[in-house]
Amino acid sequence: DSQGELEIAMSDETTQLDAGQTWLRMKRRRILDVASHLFLTLGYEGTTMKAIAKGADCSVGYLYKHFAGKQELLSVLGESHMEVYQSIRDMVRDVEGLKGLDCLKRELQLICEYLVDHRALIAVFAEREAKHSDLMVGILARMRGEDIALLDEARTSGMIPDCDPALLHATIDGATWAVIRAVAPTQRRETFLSIPDMI
Repeated sequence: DSQGELEIAMSDETTQLDAGQTWLRMKRRRILDVASHLFLTLGYEGTTMKAIAKGADCSVGYLYKHFAGKQELLSVLGESHMEVYQSIRDMVRDVEGLKGLDCLKRELQLICEYLVDHRALIAVFAEREAKHSDLMVGILARMRGEDIALLDEARTSGMIPDCDPALLHATIDGATWAVIRAVAPTQRRETFLSIPDMI
C-alpha cells in the first residue's frame, strides 16, 4: 500500500521539520537569555558576541548568522518587552468602564509590576536608548498616540484641567521613565512597585 507508506513518510518529515523548528526556537531563546544576562551583569559595552556565543553554547559564526550584532540582540530583547507592554495595554483598554486617566494609571501599575521582574534591564535599555530599532520606534509612536487620545478623553470629560494632551503626555512619560531609571538600581521590589503612586 504505497499511499500509506507515502503518508507515513510525509508524517515523519513533518515531525522532523517541527522538531527542527522547535530546536531553532529554543536555541534562539537561549541566545537571547544569555545576551540578557550578560547585558545585565557586564553592561552593553562589556558584553561581546564571543561571550554570548560561549554562554549559549554555539559558535560566534552561528550567532552572527542569526543576529547582526549585539545591538540587534538588544533590539530583539526590547521588542519582546514591547510586545508584553502592548498586551498589558490591550488588556486594560478592554476593561469595561475604565476610561481616560484611570486607564493610564492602571496600565502604569501593571507595567511596573512586569518591570519589577526585569528592572535590571532598564539600565541597559536606557544606556542604548537612542538606538531603538525601526519596529520599536513605530510601536512607541503608536503607543504615544493612544496615550494622547486617552489624555484628551480625560480632558474633555473633566478628569483633568484643560491642557494640550501631547504636552501632558510628554511630561508624564518623561517623569515616569526618570523615576523608573532612578529606582531600578535599588533593586528593591517594594520601591519599584510604588512608582505609580509617585507619578
